[in-house]
Amino acid sequence: MKFLVAAHLPKKNTVILASKGHPAIHTSSLPEKNETGDSEIIRLSLAENRIVISKDNDFYYSQILFNKPYKLVFLRTGNLLAKETIALFEKYCDEILTLLEANYLLELHTNRLFIIK
Repeated sequence: MKFLVAAHLPKKNTVILASKGHPAIHTSSLPEKNETGDSEIIRLSLAENRIVISKDNDFYYSQILFNKPYKLVFLRTGNLLAKETIALFEKYCDEILTLLEANYLLELHTNRLFIIK
């Protein structure tokens, strides 16, 4: 599985995924960096079968309505410090990876991971 981590999430999440053997890029490494638009993120996700990890509601509704991006891990955590977001992602990373094999939309809360569809 390949991943694309959105701008408002810590770049460290790409390191966590890479340590588990999954190529991951952060929007900061794209040509337009963290200013990369949603449509370009979706285009890249579909072209490269990259799973988007984001807190952006626009991706959530796009996945529900149009099955875009390719797959999505949506963080519905409110405002957390970067270190709290990283710790949460580390806690659920293995479960996320397992569930993404058969699912297209996961929703991560501060205390639980949900399969949406």
